[in-house]
Amino acid sequence: MCRCCKSAHIVKKGFRKTQRRGKQQRGLWRDCNRSFTIDKGFCKMKNPDNLVTRSLDQYYMNLSSRKVSNSMENYLNNEASHQSVLNWVRKYSQKVKQFT
Repeated sequence: MCRCCKSAHIVKKGFRKTQRRGKQQRGLWRDCNRSFTIDKGFCKMKNPDNLVTRSLDQYYMNLSSRKVSNSMENYLNNEASHQSVLNWVRKYSQKVKQFT
């Protein structure tokens, strides 16, 4: 539902290319003609969502944040620090809690 016009009429409007997250689907509110991107819970994250969920999975399998960071650097060529992993755990632990 749109914050501006309170409408629910949505049309797809192509894609938005991002440097690290790839292509993101864009939408258009028909009544007020505003565009938006669909939020999957990883809005404004620099790293792709599959990388964040993989690091959360490794952290919950009792790997330390430094080991998770090292495995991402060695196998996935991503240089996320151990502090980033801890920040992701703190941010998404409430959302993941219902699935674990």
